[in-house]
This record gives sequence, C-alpha cells and structure tokens, in this order.
Amino acid sequence: MIYWTVDSVPELKGMEKAEQKRLFKEMFKEGRTRLGKEFWIRVAGLLAIAVALAVFWPLGGLIGGLLLGGGIGLIAVILVQTPSIDKGREWLREQGYPK
Repeated sequence: MIYWTVDSVPELKGMEKAEQKRLFKEMFKEGRTRLGKEFWIRVAGLLAIAVALAVFWPLGGLIGGLLLGGGIGLIAVILVQTPSIDKGREWLREQGYPK
C-alpha cells in the first residue's frame, strides 16, 4: 500500500494534525532504522534507476522532464518510502497505537 498522506496510515487516523506529524516523523525514522542496511541498498537501487532513466530517457523538454521526475518519484515511493513506513507501523503498534 502506498501512503499518499499522513491520514493514509491507519494508526494515525483521528489524531490532531500536530500529533500525526510528530508521530509520522518518529515512525518513519524508526522504520529506516529497522530496515538497516536494506534501506541504503534500496536508496542505491533508486539512484541507479534514476541515473539509467536520465541517461536513456527518450523524451526531452518540459513534458519529458515532468514524466521523468514523476516516474522517479513514484519509484522512490515504492522502493524506499513505503517499506520504511511499513516497518515504522510495526513500531507504532508496539507503542500501543492506535489508542
């Protein structure tokens, strides 16, 4: 599941926005920590994909740049952000959320 907003994280639904933001930051940081070396392998993979796409991307100009940036952004969400949030959600549940 891709988490498009903080409200997309089930453990954070129904909280005040400031509390959601604080917990999301902590959760994401803990998720990166729990991924450990795998997090950096994912980041390296993302960078390799981004460089390959930038070098071999057939479209130029504004539209090509927008599509390239959007594609790299989506890959980043899938490869790096979502797994980090999933691991962070485990931490949130261990902390007793949702309350």
